[in-house]
Amino acid sequence: MSVGPSPNALADQARSRAHARYRAEMGLRHAVVGMLVLATAACGSPEPTALAGPDGVTVLASSPTDSGMEALGGGVLAVVDGCLGLEGSDGLDGLVVSWPRGSEPLEDEVGVRVPDGRTFVVGDEVTFGGGQVAADEMESQACAGTTQVWKVGTIPRSPTPTTTP
Repeated sequence: MSVGPSPNALADQARSRAHARYRAEMGLRHAVVGMLVLATAACGSPEPTALAGPDGVTVLASSPTDSGMEALGGGVLAVVDGCLGLEGSDGLDGLVVSWPRGSEPLEDEVGVRVPDGRTFVVGDEVTFGGGQVAADEMESQACAGTTQVWKVGTIPRSPTPTTTP
């Protein structure tokens, strides 16, 4: 007469199967979470970008074009805290500008080419929509500790930039 497995052995087998099932489910959950993280990173907003231009001047190209910030801003382009920005006036400090994503520094002079192909250089008077916000960590590090940045939302077609004498 053969005797079946003891109650303890049956309990051990049941626990072992339950543990294996749990590990498989957790592995699947981790895989799904990992894929979601990768998909979100791939589809999400690109990281802010600080691009080196001539004479060591940095051009920030991190402003989303769909930010919803459309306050009228502008002034004369200048180098502010090592970055392309707006010169100060009436005793106020200059303000670093974060250009729309896809903007690039010019190769032969201190300035920027925005995604629609227009170029702006130091000394140009510019007008654009956007808003002033606190600088994030990357912007602050790239621009000598600047604390405020003007995020460009839109750049009107007219007037075109004019170089001031």
